Amino acid sequence: ASAKVANQARPDVARVYATVQNAGNSGFSYTFENVRLTPGHSYSLVSRYSTSAEGNGDNNGSKYTDIWLNGTTLNEAHYYVDSITPSKDGLHVSGWMISDNAIGRGNAYIILMNNGKEVNRAKVNFTQRGDVAKVYPRVYNSLNSGFSVDIPANLASRTGNLQLIFRFAGDPAGNNNYTDQYSQNYATNAGNFDSV
Repeated sequence: ASAKVANQARPDVARVYATVQNAGNSGFSYTFENVRLTPGHSYSLVSRYSTSAEGNGDNNGSKYTDIWLNGTTLNEAHYYVDSITPSKDGLHVSGWMISDNAIGRGNAYIILMNNGKEVNRAKVNFTQRGDVAKVYPRVYNSLNSGFSVDIPANLASRTGNLQLIFRFAGDPAGNNNYTDQYSQNYATNAGNFDSV
């Protein structure tokens, strides 16, 4: 996609690049609407000045110059568990989850595993997390990444290790066209002799 943009005043740039002719009028801001991005692909922005109103050079004497801005590859994924609390009805989990692979996969789930087998799952309705967006501004939908869910489970009957899967899926039930992140293992019981 490409768009013609109107330059904006940038006195801060003019102070740093005083010898560059258009430094004081070098700002721009534009949102590309209806652009379909693909996870795993690399994208770059090109800033172009052209003598042609169409933005390209041609054989009729028009010219252009390009500056390639820092590109990005849509392949980041992160999560964090703020709290994990057993309750009489199961497990309460809160935190956040983000992934560039969530593009086109609008159904989020947290799945509780016990020794590698699914116990139960909860669908996630995201809340805003400005702190996450501040740290990961370039990861897809990082502002809307917070969760607080209850996963029904009888934890009293469980032994071994528990684990959480953070899933984005294209399938409303969360079983097909998905991408996962795995938590650490959580022990169902523990003990220690300080002395005997």
